[in-house]
Formats: sequence, structure tokens, C-alpha cells
Amino acid sequence: MNDERRGGALRARMAAVIDGAARQGFDGAERLWGMSPAEAERALAAFAARRRAEQERDERLAWMIGYYAAVAVHAPRRYPRRSGTAFRRFGAAAPMTEAQMKRALLALADGAPEREARDNDT
Repeated sequence: MNDERRGGALRARMAAVIDGAARQGFDGAERLWGMSPAEAERALAAFAARRRAEQERDERLAWMIGYYAAVAVHAPRRYPRRSGTAFRRFGAAAPMTEAQMKRALLALADGAPEREARDNDT
């Protein structure tokens, strides 16, 4: 009888976890029933990590929107004329020549950092 009670309590806790996961937007929450507890924990941890990354991305975007709005109001001449100009200082990497690519791949194959191969060629 005690085992039945323990099993029922475990099923109730698992049902509560699955219901909570479904309410939070976890795709395929019903699949958790077929997983071992360790698999379910890994799946839920990965879901939580994705949600945290999405939240951080959203916060960065909100900050950028606020920054653009502040520049538009207080310093309209500094407002970027087109998208992407705010990030111009980072710039795109210069295209590699065939020789640079070959050195970089050989350096990776040898375990040496790729950056050294590129820097030595310029």
C-alpha cells in the first residue's frame, strides 16, 4: 500500500511538472511522460536555458530601441541613416585569399590557432 501511495504521489508531482512546462510553452510536454527523470530534467534545463537566452536577447533589443529613441530625440544628427550603421565599428571580416584559407585550415589541422595563420599572412 505504501508503494502505491508513493507511486501516486510521484505521478501527481510529474503531472504538475508537465502541466507547468506546457503552460510555459514547452513543446511536446506530453513526451516527458515517456522520459526517464534524468532525461526530463535535461530537456527542461535546456528549455530553461533557451528561455533565458531569449529573455537576454529581448532585453538587449529593448535597450537598443531605447538608445535609438534617445538619439533621435536628443541628437537627431547622430541617428543612423540606415540599419546597421550603429555597428559599423565592428565591420565585416575581410575576405580571405585562397592562400590565407589554406594556411588557416592547415593551422587548425595542426592545432595552432587560426588567428595566428591569418595574422602572419598580412
